[in-house]
Amino acid sequence: MAALFIIILSILIGVALFGTWLYALVDAISGQFDNPTDKAIWIILILFLPFLGTILYMMIGRKKRIGGHERLSRPVYQEEELV
Repeated sequence: MAALFIIILSILIGVALFGTWLYALVDAISGQFDNPTDKAIWIILILFLPFLGTILYMMIGRKKRIGGHERLSRPVYQEEELV
């Protein structure tokens, strides 16, 4: 019974890690950077060093994109005055 739990837990952790890696890769490919070389370096780093590259991209690379955190924030709407 414990072996089944370990197998299921391993699969869930693997799926979560793969999903995070895939998200970082797609985000790096679709993101716009000031310098095209930065984009290529992040993509190569994520592909060839998946674990370390993903962590570094999430911590550093996302901030270096044009409009770094704008995609994560909610739009601000002004309330209209009712007259």
